[in-house]
Amino acid sequence: MRLIALLLSVSHIYILYLWLANSPLLFSQYGLSIWIFTVVLSMIIIYKMRKASAFKTILLVSTGVMLFLVAITIAIHFITTSMP
Repeated sequence: MRLIALLLSVSHIYILYLWLANSPLLFSQYGLSIWIFTVVLSMIIIYKMRKASAFKTILLVSTGVMLFLVAITIAIHFITTSMP
């Protein structure tokens, strides 16, 4: 469980890097599906981890950042598509 949590946190850092670089890899169909999959898998792992640990805290924070990025991305999409 710890290894999966660590790998998911590393993948979240890579997704953050791609988001900041505005990479077309992240915003493709394949990239978005991986992004959503890692967030959902992170939530499942967080609920499956019984006791509080550093790995659970790191995964919780990185998942929160990913959810924040999803919200910002959706807001940016709606703002830019509503412009004339």
